[in-house]
Amino acid sequence: MANWFMAAFQWLAARPQSAVMLRRASQISLVALRQLAQARGGVRAVAKDAELNANQLYRMLSPQGNPELRSLSAVLKALGLRLAVQVAQEHAAA
Repeated sequence: MANWFMAAFQWLAARPQSAVMLRRASQISLVALRQLAQARGGVRAVAKDAELNANQLYRMLSPQGNPELRSLSAVLKALGLRLAVQVAQEHAAA
């Protein structure tokens, strides 16, 4: 399952429209990160790598989660991912 999920996550991340989808579905993306964490050794292991409290991470990666950027960055780093910001196409030509 871990290989399938990672491949699907990378496929999504490689598409520019995925940023829009993830922005609209932030709750789903937090749950997806939780599933990725579970596939990568469990939420507790990722919490340890990210130097976060495991209970805090469970709450953060729930559909009601509202993570701080610092916490989200730590989790992404522990998962071998990073957050990227890019210019939207409609603003690139301006």
